[in-house]
Amino acid sequence: MVRHFAYIFFIAGFLLSAKNILGQDDSLFNGMELNYSPGYIMPHNSSINFITKDNTSSFNIELIRQTTGEKLWQRIYNKPRLGFGFYHGSMGNNKIFGKSYSIYSFFDAPIFEIQDKFSLNYKLSYGISYITKPFDIKDNYKNIAIGSHLNIHFNLKLNSAIAINKRNKLIAGVAFTHFSNGKFKSPNKGLNIVSGNIGFRRLFNSIEYQENTNKEIPPVKNKNLFSAVWSHGCREYAIYSNRVDYVSTLNFNYERKYRQWAKYGFGIDIFFNNKIKKSTNTNDVILPIREEAPSTYYRTGLHISHDFIVGDFSLLVQVGHYIHNKVFEDNFMFYNKVGLRYYFNNGLLFNLSLKAKLGNAEFTEFGIGYIW
Repeated sequence: MVRHFAYIFFIAGFLLSAKNILGQDDSLFNGMELNYSPGYIMPHNSSINFITKDNTSSFNIELIRQTTGEKLWQRIYNKPRLGFGFYHGSMGNNKIFGKSYSIYSFFDAPIFEIQDKFSLNYKLSYGISYITKPFDIKDNYKNIAIGSHLNIHFNLKLNSAIAINKRNKLIAGVAFTHFSNGKFKSPNKGLNIVSGNIGFRRLFNSIEYQENTNKEIPPVKNKNLFSAVWSHGCREYAIYSNRVDYVSTLNFNYERKYRQWAKYGFGIDIFFNNKIKKSTNTNDVILPIREEAPSTYYRTGLHISHDFIVGDFSLLVQVGHYIHNKVFEDNFMFYNKVGLRYYFNNGLLFNLSLKAKLGNAEFTEFGIGYIW
């Protein structure tokens, strides 16, 4: 039940991320893009490498909103493209991993551009994926990568666009795609796909871009920011365990906004995780679990952070170090977070983030906070 609520919150966060797209004043979409991507599973684990039999291939279709520079954040990011997409692909072993079906939102911005001729772009996509053959103790025990049908879909792409004419462009590039469930359910080693891609983009009508004359980016006014965020999540203890542990994070931050599009900061994190409690499954012999005092359920760390700001959203990256940690299995004292935050006009914020250690997901958390 807890896991189902977590998925509901995840879907809510995904839909919330569409606000910058849905908030446009005129027609919603003004273009479409089709892509084909052959690739391979990047073997970050020897067991996954052993059961990967084939190369991968995927197809995606996207509805595009080409921005025109009328808003400040659009000019900061050189008139990016936003939209929604649908992805379908193979996973390197149809019998064990099955197929993936994803819906996602994306942000696609130029790095370098020759107007109406050529552009070099980076693209971030984030959404929900349904994988047809997750781990099953009886029927699919070899799948140690994916433990649930619902997973996070993340894609990072570098591509070039070559204009055929003002409305039509050829697309070519390379991409990295990641699937995992954020430790909602074990196993969760995840799957990483490296691929090339070739595609075609068509705009439905000619775009009239706003001239940058008299629309310079203003200096930052409110540079010093403070925030408090309380987030919650859950994680499954192990493959053969029926334990689902509640986790929570309370963090306090100071941030310095040095550009309209970026800020850095530092802060303190207080983590709660009751994973030391005994399992209710008497057959759980994966690890020797011992009772600990409740004080060991709490860990404290200091972090540094950097955010990239896009309108009312920010992409968060944090690196932290524990200063209080009595959880016996954590010998590595560093941790990191990546996440997405949405800022309301009244100072409230919504947080969706993933905490990891040594590249392995610990848990996904959802929370609310306040910034002033």
